Amino acid sequence: MASNKGVQLSQPNGVANQLKLPDQQYSKLSGYSPDVVGINRFEPWQRDILKYLGESGLNQLQNPNQGFEPIKQDALSTFFQQIVPQLQEQFSASGSNSASSGTIKSQLSSAGSTLAEKLAAFQAHFGQQNQQNALQQLQLSLNPQSDFIHRQGGGGLWNNLGDLAKAGVYGAARLGSSFLFPS
Repeated sequence: MASNKGVQLSQPNGVANQLKLPDQQYSKLSGYSPDVVGINRFEPWQRDILKYLGESGLNQLQNPNQGFEPIKQDALSTFFQQIVPQLQEQFSASGSNSASSGTIKSQLSSAGSTLAEKLAAFQAHFGQQNQQNALQQLQLSLNPQSDFIHRQGGGGLWNNLGDLAKAGVYGAARLGSSFLFPS
């Protein structure tokens, strides 16, 4: 019977893993047949992580602004609960009618417009960063998870007869050449 042969493969993290190849099928007539064996490079828990990275990356790529809403809500809350009252208080302190004047409305409108522009720019940057992260996750998850090893065939009656036939043809050719071209 065939014995299992160990093969050294290095994993991405550089740690060598001693793998055991499955037995080859043996026949007395044909010997061992050549075959290609696929060997997992990762443990099952590592494959689960790679699968999760792929799914997560795909989700992020499809919706790059996911997760931005709480950031936006926090900025708007801060604006309306802190900045607007501070502006109103500043204008109230300067005179009795100034809080209802067009100047405060203009200042609030300008501040709101600036906030909206900055939020839009930040959201665009947030989405681009998420897309880059998603592409990196997808790249990791799409790395080959198996190595393939080609094993030579050999042994058996047919292979031995083939080797004998080659030797016989070579010997006959050599013998024939010595008759045709004596030295």
